Amino acid sequence: YRPLLLDGLMQAGTSALPTLLMRRNFRKFVTEELETLFPDSARIVAHPYAADGAAPGWPAAKRKLLAVGPEGGWTDDEVALLEQQGFRRYSLGRRILRTDTATVALLSKLNTEDR
Repeated sequence: YRPLLLDGLMQAGTSALPTLLMRRNFRKFVTEELETLFPDSARIVAHPYAADGAAPGWPAAKRKLLAVGPEGGWTDDEVALLEQQGFRRYSLGRRILRTDTATVALLSKLNTEDR
């Protein structure tokens, strides 16, 4: 992934290499590590079955943590697990987008809602 991250940094005109964490067990990560890594964050799970485009009133001072699912989407169990950890659903509409497209669109929309 390093070459892709470096390419992205060059395109963005920045040099702060992000930290990339890879975990094999989603449930274990969410229940055992997430709170330590991202305490006190406004937690958002991208999901097509939420109120479309609703600005849920995230606390502006809080750092946002965005969970975007795989190409096949989140399973019901995964969404329930994330909601148990304080995530709230957020939707761009019912049309399913590719993960890379959804991520860019979500970041753009969430950043403009803070203003």
